[in-house]
Amino acid sequence: MQKYLTTVFVLFFFVSVRCEAQDTLKVKISDSVVLTKEQLAPKENVHIYFRDRAQNNYFKDVLPIITLLLGIFLNRGWDKLEKRRQSKKHAQRWRDELELLRAPLESQIDACNKFLVELKASNSKVPNITTHFTLQCLAFDALDKSEFIRYLEAFKGDHTTAVRIAGSVNVLILALKNNRKIFDERLQSFISSVSSHTLELRHALHDFGQSLQNYMIERERAKDDQNNPHVIALWLLFEEYIEQYQKHSVYDIDKLEKEFVPKYFIIGDNLRLDYRLAPITATVQNVFTATQNLKNNRFYIENNIEGVIERYVESSSNLENILKEL
Repeated sequence: MQKYLTTVFVLFFFVSVRCEAQDTLKVKISDSVVLTKEQLAPKENVHIYFRDRAQNNYFKDVLPIITLLLGIFLNRGWDKLEKRRQSKKHAQRWRDELELLRAPLESQIDACNKFLVELKASNSKVPNITTHFTLQCLAFDALDKSEFIRYLEAFKGDHTTAVRIAGSVNVLILALKNNRKIFDERLQSFISSVSSHTLELRHALHDFGQSLQNYMIERERAKDDQNNPHVIALWLLFEEYIEQYQKHSVYDIDKLEKEFVPKYFIIGDNLRLDYRLAPITATVQNVFTATQNLKNNRFYIENNIEGVIERYVESSSNLENILKEL
């Protein structure tokens, strides 16, 4: 042992340095121990003890492993909780979107019923109808279906129940989308057809007036009796059912079909031998055809709107059942 400085390097064992005063210094393999003269004096003896590794504290050795495993389990637990939270968040979004369908469904059913009442009350005008964009269900296209099913499995605890509820929601959305598509297509087709056949009716009525004027001119040129009661009846027929409506081009379809056309053929029967009446008869036939087309269009749209209402009522009932299960 040197007089002023003693250095001990420990390579493979834990070292304990103990002096007579029972002072102990523990060092590891990579430590260096420096003992000065002042630390040694007035001690005369210094004892160095080598402790076997078997007597070591294993807790220090396994602590990093425990910490690592704990970190892994905590991380997995956190991931599971996060996924559960995300699933619940997605499921709540699904429920919110389903809840938002309630009011538009009820409003659309009321609007369709009102449309039918007004359509049947008026045979000359097409009533307006309100359509709800929400019933196209476009918001559901952006939602995650797999997260919704995972939520149902987690909170319902039954895969079969989760699949059944998810299937019911999917069927509801498809039904609403399809019903809205049919509704839009039928309504647009009706409006387009009504516009086309109304134009045909106007042209036919205009041609009737023009043909009647030509007929009267020909009778005048032929010096026929202009006071013929049947000819006068033709003019009165024109004034009653056509002339007074020409300004606004709004005609009473029922009166044209049930009154104007039959009356004309009764009058025309008394003038059947007059070949000059043929162009007028042709225009009356066109009037009758146009009125029939318009009535058929109304019958067509009435049946389709009634079908739309039935499907919306069914979807509304299914929606309530789904919301009760979520």
